[in-house]
Amino acid sequence: MQNTIKTQRTYYIGAALLALITAVLRALSLTLAFDRASGYFTKGALPVLFRVFWGCALLALVLFPILALRGCISEKRSANTPFSTCGAGLCALLLFLNFICSCTLQSTMLPTALWLVGLLALLLGVVYFILQTPLLKAGAGTHAVLGSVTILAFACLIAFTYFDISTPMNAPHKTDLHITLLATMLYFLYELRAKADISRPLALSACGAIAFFLTTVVGLSDTVAYLAGAFTNPVYFAQDLLLLALAVYIGARSLADASINRKAKRKDCGI
Repeated sequence: MQNTIKTQRTYYIGAALLALITAVLRALSLTLAFDRASGYFTKGALPVLFRVFWGCALLALVLFPILALRGCISEKRSANTPFSTCGAGLCALLLFLNFICSCTLQSTMLPTALWLVGLLALLLGVVYFILQTPLLKAGAGTHAVLGSVTILAFACLIAFTYFDISTPMNAPHKTDLHITLLATMLYFLYELRAKADISRPLALSACGAIAFFLTTVVGLSDTVAYLAGAFTNPVYFAQDLLLLALAVYIGARSLADASINRKAKRKDCGI
């Protein structure tokens, strides 16, 4: 029984369940306990419950691999599956949508050089995700360069909304989006390490679960809030949709990795 619970697959299934519950709590908070004029949650039990559950879920996702999966994850990664290919295609499409929306940015606070670098990085990020599909093939060096630029693209997306003065700096819409993109950057950093044969499988597994959790929670609840009229900025909405695409890609890749690690878990982690 203990061997059945202490598996990578159980970890990802648990992350998915926690993400679903947290997304519901956040969506309810944004639609029922949110002041659209100020951009903050109103006082009440619902936002507090969401934040407490959010924090406990993240703590569990950090501790579980350290306590239960150390030394039990193979460095070998699964090949791309139809689901991960679909996720990569969605990421490419949504990154291009973010490129289009970012072309319309009119913030006087955003440095022009940073804006231009971000636009170029977004386009190259589109190419990187296309490389994760059967449409294009490239060598390891190309993957490494374009993957690194994709991480830069996520950083630029953070900058694009960071310099947005219409949304308060510590408003939940902005801070939660930035935290999620930072977690996504960390996941892709470890994914690139795996492509370069310097993998850190435990870190990749943990970052994958955390990034999947955050992209699902923030992307799903922000989309619901946008459709409900709580948010109106299309730049943020494009990033929220990108988070959902990233959740599909990261979730599919993580589950595929977990499936090839089952035999290794039974062999190396018996109690």
